[in-house]
Amino acid sequence: MADVKLEDTIDGTFGTATFATGAATDADSTPTCVVLEQGTAIAYAPTITNKAVGLYNVQVVCSAANGFEVGKQYSLYVVVTMATVVVRGPVAGISAFTIRTGSVDAVDVAKWLGTAAATPTVAGVPEVDVTHWNGTAVATPTTAGVPRVDVKAMEANVLTAAATAADFGTELADAIADEVYDTSAPANAQTLRQQINIQTSALTASGGDLDTDGTVTIRNTGDTKDRIVGTMSTGTRVLTTLDGT
Repeated sequence: MADVKLEDTIDGTFGTATFATGAATDADSTPTCVVLEQGTAIAYAPTITNKAVGLYNVQVVCSAANGFEVGKQYSLYVVVTMATVVVRGPVAGISAFTIRTGSVDAVDVAKWLGTAAATPTVAGVPEVDVTHWNGTAVATPTTAGVPRVDVKAMEANVLTAAATAADFGTELADAIADEVYDTSAPANAQTLRQQINIQTSALTASGGDLDTDGTVTIRNTGDTKDRIVGTMSTGTRVLTTLDGT
């Protein structure tokens, strides 16, 4: 007996012939098909189509709407009138079947090599716990539930402009520009971006002065703020302001 998934459609064929010669001959009228659910006829009548002289196709839609139920056994036969004589017969390939919920290949795994499978967190979704890669134990993740990946090598051209996100280059440039380099003097620590601003002002600034008290002031190229302020005297140089913002 075949297994059929609920809501599937199955097809079978049967032939008709004259009693005297056995030659293929159409029935007096379109045959009908009766479906039995565990021995009792149901209301649903499958579609029968004449495919050629003396050849018919039966199509059965095994849906809940048509009265089919999971776990039930079904059989069917056709009723044919030939030369006013009523005969009944099976349908090749689909005369008997059982309805199931899933694929006929459905597998319910309870154990792996004798050890009970883990109960899934989400019903119906297998729980996968990877402990080894190619026979070698995997590293313990730093954060529970988040796999730890240690990449040994990368293929060429993996980190090209075309292969990365559009803002990747901008983010990388910002990260470099905002890195603090002058860590030995925290009070005057500057990022690379700030150092460039300060050095640019020192080389190109149009504003600035040297006061009589030895104070040196260098302003930014737009002459809107003091970039460098310090005092100078014989043998002494004191820096009071470095503003690269």
